[in-house]
Parts: sequence; C-alpha cells; structure tokens
Amino acid sequence: MSSKKQKIIKITNEGLNNNHIEDYSDSPINWTPEIFKKMTEIEIKSKTNEELVFDIKGIDPTIVNTLRRIMIAEIPTMAIETVIINQNTSIIPDEVLAHRLGLIPILADANDFIEKEPEDDFNDKNSMKFTLKVKCYKDKSGKLINEDIYSKDLIFIPQGEQQKKYYDKKTETYSIGLVHDDILINKLTSGMEIDLECYCVKGIGRTHAKWSPVCTAYYRLVNKINFLEEIKGKDAEELKQLCPKGVFVVNNKGIAEVGNIRECTSCRECIRQDKFKNVIDLGKIADHYEFHIESVGIYKPESIFFRAIEVLKEKINLWHKLLNDKINNKK
Repeated sequence: MSSKKQKIIKITNEGLNNNHIEDYSDSPINWTPEIFKKMTEIEIKSKTNEELVFDIKGIDPTIVNTLRRIMIAEIPTMAIETVIINQNTSIIPDEVLAHRLGLIPILADANDFIEKEPEDDFNDKNSMKFTLKVKCYKDKSGKLINEDIYSKDLIFIPQGEQQKKYYDKKTETYSIGLVHDDILINKLTSGMEIDLECYCVKGIGRTHAKWSPVCTAYYRLVNKINFLEEIKGKDAEELKQLCPKGVFVVNNKGIAEVGNIRECTSCRECIRQDKFKNVIDLGKIADHYEFHIESVGIYKPESIFFRAIEVLKEKINLWHKLLNDKINNKK
C-alpha cells in the first residue's frame, strides 16, 4: 500500500501548475516487484457485466496509459472478416452490408483460435462460420414477413470439432456465437433477398476497430479540493449555486463543504470570482486515477484488464530477451 505524500497538480484560472511528469514520477531506480506492490493500490468503485470502474494509485502515468492502449488495440478477439455474398437485392450495397456485419460483436474467446494465414483455408481452428438466408414477402393479410433483419438471423455453422467442443446438449445452445441478437443489419421489402455466408477470424483492434473488445477505455486524474478558509452564510450558498455539477454542499451550520468530488469537471467556475479564488485550492492528485473499462460484451471488463496485463508482460519479456541478446552479443 502506498504511503507517500500526495502530489497535487494545482488548477488555476491561468492553467496548471506542477503538471510536468518529472514532478510526480516516483519510480525508483532500483525497481522491484515488491516496491511496486507497496507503491500501488487498486480499489474497485463499481462493476457490472459491461463496465468496470476502479481507482488506481501510486503508479506512473506511462503504465496506466500503456494498459489503456493495450485494452483498445492489442487484445485479440474474433470478428467477421470475409463475407461471401451469393444474393443481395436489398438497397444496401454489398460492401456496406459486409462492413455492417464486421462490426457485430462475436462471442468467443480468441485464445481458443489460431491466427489465419492468407494461404490457409477456413477451418475449426482458425475461424467461425455464419450464414444469413432471408427473403422478404407478404403473407395472406398483406403483412411483410422478414422486413427487419437482425443479428439473430445469422446462423452459426459449426466446423470440424466445434460441434463437440461448444454445443451444450442440456440447453441446446452453443457457448460461442453472437454477443447481441437484436442488432439491426438491414431492412427489406417484398421480394428482396439476402443469401450470404461469413467467416470470423482472430485479430486485434490495431488492425481494425471491429476487433477491439472495448467500447472505450479511459482514465482521469481524481480531483482534490481544499478550503483554505471557511466559506459560510450567503457566500456558501453562492458557491453552491456556482458549481454546475453540484459538487459543493452547505451543511446544517451554513458552512460550505465538498460533496461528491467525482462530479467535478475542473470547469473552474468556483475560482473565477475574486472572493473565492484565493480561498479554494483546486487541483488533481498526480498519481491517483479513476479508470473506466466499457466492454462491448465479448469479455467481462475485469477479464479485459487481466488480459491487458498479460499482453504487457509479453512485451516486457520480449524486450528483456532482445536487450539481453544484444548485451551478450557484444561480449
């Protein structure tokens, strides 16, 4: 657990003070995992199947940003890459339809698959297959049937050992398939038809955003607000009204206090007036981050975090090996 003194990036009407990285990077020269454990704290603030919010303290911003970038661009997933269109008489052109299909999240663990090389055929080890065969028509009452085409109309076709590996006889369902079945793909009218097959392959978000496992992953520094003097009475009520996010509250003694500091957007309205700018100390804690991971549903958000750490470890090991090889070759 970190016990070092907090370093504050001060926010003024003119800008930021003490915001250079050298001012708050406390990474020791003789760095060890034990020192890292003592310096770092993680506290989960909220967690759902789609979003994880946690605080991380005592860590260098370069590491935090590295994890964010890995989550967005370097965690493998499965996505539709090849679409074979046999028939498409809808108003959406073939290439646009294929692009829409590619953005549908695929429920599968990419670690169960290998990367497909350009010369390889599609098989159960490197791909997943779906078909879409629908035709819009009118029934006897004149009602359009198959007017709206949703992701649920994509039918998973197991290849090779996939039937045995992923099919659950009790529920009569597959453990791999689509994340959402209510994504609108196309709209048809009477006589229009779509007949296609598509193949999902393994990839990463750096190649194309369709392989990214997150809607977004971002962080922000946690705010710190101190009162250098008491603000009470009419001034306290005025300060409360000044903040557009309602960060300040007035207690039963008529004294201004900080309420939910997480709502603060650092808009500086509270320090624009002369009566408050020298009384309120507004800033951000330099090594305390509020991190958000929003999953598209392929993986749980906490799994995305752990997978990002594994990717980072692989990168570190690779560079460690490369540097050792260079040093050994010079001897």
